[in-house]
Order: sequence, then structure tokens, then C-alpha cells
Amino acid sequence: KTVSTQISLVGTTDAISESTVASEISGLVEYFPIKEGDYVKKGDVLVNLKETEPRLRLKGAVAAKKRIQANLGNAEKELKRVSKLKETNSIAEKQYDTAFYTHIALSQELLQKESEIDLLKYEIKQQKVLAPFSGFVAKEHTQIGEWINKGGPVVTLLDLDNVQITVDVPERYSVLLAPQNNVNVFIKNVSNNPFSGKIYAVLPQGNPDSRTFPVRIHLPNQDYKIKGGMEAMVTFNLATEIKAL
Repeated sequence: KTVSTQISLVGTTDAISESTVASEISGLVEYFPIKEGDYVKKGDVLVNLKETEPRLRLKGAVAAKKRIQANLGNAEKELKRVSKLKETNSIAEKQYDTAFYTHIALSQELLQKESEIDLLKYEIKQQKVLAPFSGFVAKEHTQIGEWINKGGPVVTLLDLDNVQITVDVPERYSVLLAPQNNVNVFIKNVSNNPFSGKIYAVLPQGNPDSRTFPVRIHLPNQDYKIKGGMEAMVTFNLATEIKAL
């Protein structure tokens, strides 16, 4: 019969996605409900930062906005009054200009204060760092009572819904592989039966010393038995065909 040539090579499993989740703002850790090995869902709280300081700033900004609004109201009345007097030439040009530009300045000040309030509300919202995707906590980078700087790491999160296997394929075989080709994967410490995966990418940059090219394979991992760093034997079907019994 005509059969496809096959090769089997050893690869290493890895999480399909790994992220060191960071905080957008600085703050003191007040609540840290998770630990290494926990599974978290997308949107779950990873850490809460103390909100006292930004809430006090927000309170002061709201009070300042009300003061500006009151001053702007008086400036509008004054501008209307001097505008009527200007129409009858009963007021100096300088007095009208003063009222006009005072109104503009207060309007701009109000917009600036509203922007400051929106920013403070956003900062308060960011006091809760949420999981960007569902996965396992691989490493903790903070604890309750610690100070996190802006952009500082909180946890390392692994997405193991699917796993990625990297295999270094010799040059003569890599040219016969293509994305979306099916492969069989054996992970002896997980199951005696093969898993069915697909080639995700054949990377264009290889190792010039060994003349091998990394091939990425994606594999479903519904029961999370496959962990990162496991040994996997991958069987590829090459594009060439031979006659065999």
C-alpha cells in the first residue's frame, strides 16, 4: 500500500499562554486571596490595594469641582450682564474682555477637574487586579502588607486549557511539514493512548549549529493532566509517500 513516511521526535510541553500579571497603579496590598497552584477564572480578584488615599483625593476633587461650578455660574451671569451693556456701548471694552476670558478660564478649569475626577475613579477601579484569563497561579510575586509599584508583578498565570509542545525538527524533515497537519502525541506519564494535536507553526529561524527548526504543536488539555515541562513523543506524518507492506 501507499503510506506516509513517519518520524517520531521528543518535545517539551508548555502552557499555551503565560502572563506575569501586573498592577496598573501603585499601592499597598490589603487583600491577597490566592496562592500558588490555585485555579482562577477570568475576572476573579487576584489582589486588592488599599483605597483610602485615592478616595480622599476623589472627595477633595469633587468638592473643588463644586466650587468651580459655583464660580462659573457667577461668571456666566456677569458675562450676560456686560454683554447687554456692550451692545449699548455702556461699558468699557476691557471690562467686557475680563468677564469673557474669566468665563473661558473657569470653563477650562472645570473640564480639567472633571478629567482629574475620572482619572481618580479609574485608579480606584484598578485597586482590584483581576485575572485577564482563566488559568493556574504558577508563582506569587507579592503578599499582604507589601507595596506594589506601578507595573509591578502580582502573579504569574498559566493557561493550561491547551498546551503547546515544542519539537526541534531536523532541517530535512522540517521542509515537509506544514501548519494544521495532524500529529500523534504520546505522553507516557499521563496516558498510554496517543493524543491528537495539530501543528501550529514551523518557525522560520532554526539553530545553525544543530540544523534544527522549532515546530509548535497545540494540544487540547481538558482535564489539565498535562503540565508544563513534560516530555512528549510526537509522531509526524511527512509529505512524502512510499510503497510498503
